[in-house]
Amino acid sequence: MAHGFKTGGCQVGTPNRNSTAPRERLASDFRDYDPLIALAEIALDQLNDSSVRIDCYKAIAVYVRL
Repeated sequence: MAHGFKTGGCQVGTPNRNSTAPRERLASDFRDYDPLIALAEIALDQLNDSSVRIDCYKAIAVYVRL
């Protein structure tokens, strides 16, 4: 086993085949769809249960830098 450097397999950053097809279908069927925007809309909707809203905020927080 090599220490400190990659010796085989796929290149770093190569998308997984299982995630590429759904991403491409979403892009073709819903051109303006953005999952982060959708989560933000759910989180900001006062009619949703607070636990659902908190889960949305948690999911969004991973992508936001402070």
